[in-house]
Formats: sequence, C-alpha cells, structure tokens
Amino acid sequence: MSYGEESIVYSVNISQPELLVENELAISGWHSNTSKVTTVNAGTPFRAWRLSPGRYRFVASFHERGRVLQELAVVTALLCWLGCIAILRRRSALVQEGPQSA
Repeated sequence: MSYGEESIVYSVNISQPELLVENELAISGWHSNTSKVTTVNAGTPFRAWRLSPGRYRFVASFHERGRVLQELAVVTALLCWLGCIAILRRRSALVQEGPQSA
C-alpha cells in the first residue's frame, strides 16, 4: 500500500470476496481504477470497498463532483478582478494626464 497526494495504491491477494473498511470518512467521490473493486455502504461513517478475489493492485482516487465548474468560476472571478484593475489603472492614468488643449 502506498499513499499519494491524489490516490492510494493497494495490493490485494485474497481467495474469496472481502470487505475492506478504511479508517477514513466515506465522502462521495472515491473511485477505483478496476471493476474488481467497488465502493459500498458498510453502515459506518468509514469508506468501504468490496474486493473481488484474486491477486491485483488497485488505485483508489478522489474526484470531487462539480470540481471543474468550481475551477472555472475561480478563473472567471480572477479574470474579472484583473480586468477591473486594468480599467482602474487606465482611468487613473487618463485623470493624471488632464484635459488636452488643441
């Protein structure tokens, strides 16, 4: 087993189906990279996986639903903020120049 910033890698070697209950909260969004492993509700607040028999490795990773929309909202807000700064600087420069005489 190894922990990473965005995933956990498990090594499995079992002869019959097993239930793996982790000491982690069962937050919606966890996925496995193989159909041999599925998330289940174990009736506890902890994350649980149904493991198929066999010898294999699987990667558990978290993908928050709606995350792309959240990131787009942040980028849009930052671009609007930068646009406001540019407009204010331009107006400030025009005010400092004063009226031009012909």
